[in-house]
Amino acid sequence: MSISYTDISVIVRGLVVGAGENDERRKFTKRSLESVRRYLPGAEIILSTWKGSDVDGLHYDRVLFSDEPERIEMAFADGRVKLVAANHQIITSQSGLEHVQRKYALVMRSDMVLNDTGFLRYFVKYASSPPIGFLKHKIVVLPTYNPRRVPAPIYNVCDWMYFGYTEDVRAVFEIPLMTVDTLRGEKKGGYYQMEQNSESEQYIWSSFLRKYTAVHIPQFDAVSPRDIQLSEESYARHVIMLPAHKAGVQCLKMPHAGYGARPWLSQGLYTWNEYRRLCYRYSMHTTYVLPHIVEMIGYASMLRMRNAIHQSMPGVYRSIVNMIRKAHGSFNLLK
Repeated sequence: MSISYTDISVIVRGLVVGAGENDERRKFTKRSLESVRRYLPGAEIILSTWKGSDVDGLHYDRVLFSDEPERIEMAFADGRVKLVAANHQIITSQSGLEHVQRKYALVMRSDMVLNDTGFLRYFVKYASSPPIGFLKHKIVVLPTYNPRRVPAPIYNVCDWMYFGYTEDVRAVFEIPLMTVDTLRGEKKGGYYQMEQNSESEQYIWSSFLRKYTAVHIPQFDAVSPRDIQLSEESYARHVIMLPAHKAGVQCLKMPHAGYGARPWLSQGLYTWNEYRRLCYRYSMHTTYVLPHIVEMIGYASMLRMRNAIHQSMPGVYRSIVNMIRKAHGSFNLLK
């Protein structure tokens, strides 16, 4: 099996980032579109953004403008307030996918670039796997956080990129918008509480699954081993959880950080080996995968050291993280 670039539509969705910048490095959406043209020549490029966005100087095949939805904000236990952008992602993704007529679709953030086409190679490699979930074929995503390693939400598929058959990517986003009526718990200080509700990643993935089966998501502090098992099974059956360096993608806002980090240097992402072991455990169609002992020991040591510095010397931790991020060209620094 091979994939022709002309069979792919790429939806670059979200804000036009860096439209008013003089520094070319900060024109993230422009760089995103250019990277698609460079690494996927012949692919259709759709920019799906908001009405009123400045798209001058951007190169695409089609641009779609949507009305920006009402903001839904929630508060963490420490009082921090965060915009839950689930509806923003659903609207811009749905808008772009409605216009796709090609066989394959890639949906990605408007501040992400392609560095190669690794995601295609791994998609093709797994194409022979028989479908055992609700999709025609697994879709490529970046790894998410492992709740067996760190406190992390379940049913939490990374929302930075999705690649697969167009009908499968559409299925993920053919879901209702988040509304205030669906939020749980009482407001505190004027905001619903994050630990009682879903962030964007969890809302999108659980809403997709609920079209086909019951999904139970307890409050964050009440997640059981069985809940984690069912969440991991949904990953094994539906996604190819590919680290960013293997996928060939990079988020310009936070290169080599967040979901884009190398897992063993991250704050708790599943590794490629762990994902493959999930496939063996739950998908029942792969050969046995040995645990990567050296990686496990190195990962545990790095995570333990990171947490120790963070807790005992927060100022030193912030300085080290910002130094590393600057070295990688990140503009997203800790404050």
